Amino acid sequence: QENYDNGMPEEENYYNNTNNQDMNQDEDDPVKKFFEDFNNEDIDFKDPSLDDQLVKIYEEEVPFEIRTEDENLSENEKSIFQNLVCKIFSTDESIEQINVKIEIANDKDLFFYYSCEIDSTLFDEIKENQKLTCNFNDFPELLIKYFDFCIKEQKSYLAVMNIKSDKKAVMELLENLEYKFVELININFVPASDDLIREQISYRYNSMRATHEITQSRIEIINGVLKDHDPQLITEVKKEIDKANNVNSAKKIKKI
Repeated sequence: QENYDNGMPEEENYYNNTNNQDMNQDEDDPVKKFFEDFNNEDIDFKDPSLDDQLVKIYEEEVPFEIRTEDENLSENEKSIFQNLVCKIFSTDESIEQINVKIEIANDKDLFFYYSCEIDSTLFDEIKENQKLTCNFNDFPELLIKYFDFCIKEQKSYLAVMNIKSDKKAVMELLENLEYKFVELININFVPASDDLIREQISYRYNSMRATHEITQSRIEIINGVLKDHDPQLITEVKKEIDKANNVNSAKKIKKI
């Protein structure tokens, strides 16, 4: 004869109780909680370039050749290759007047910051002069596609930032057809205002500091978890880190 508890067979009731205990243990498990929260910790700083109408739709590091018109620079300094941060903003879908804003910055030079705002009138001029076939609504997607080509297919596509003597700039996106480069599009940029540059420096600094603090707290959590669950493993990890640091130090000394 089966024993029933709350209308449930004893064996089935036992398994349910066991499962409930496991679930409660999972909820209190710091390892499980850590990995659940790992990607849920947002750094909530608003980009100063945003306003009530603009939405950021793209932000990536894109490899660029930076060409500078400056007689005081050597030939090697006039053309350098660096990754530049490219941002694309577009007006919210609820706004009838569509505008596109592009910003290009250099993390190695905080005062290198260029912007360009394009409305439908300016786009029509660009479209006619450069024989573009897309509509203004599709223009942001076209830029994103070209930037991604420059990132993923660097042998076939090249982004160039031409810095003029008056500090204005022209961005060129080129395709390499083996025998020559073909210009896909070029866009005029102006240096960002001093106020925006200051706001961007503060924004980037605070974001980096917050990222560092979050990373440090996560490392401390990992160390605590390893100490509780596998002290031997954390000892081995520290040995490997020390070994890697010693190798890097030896390389630096050798270079000197």
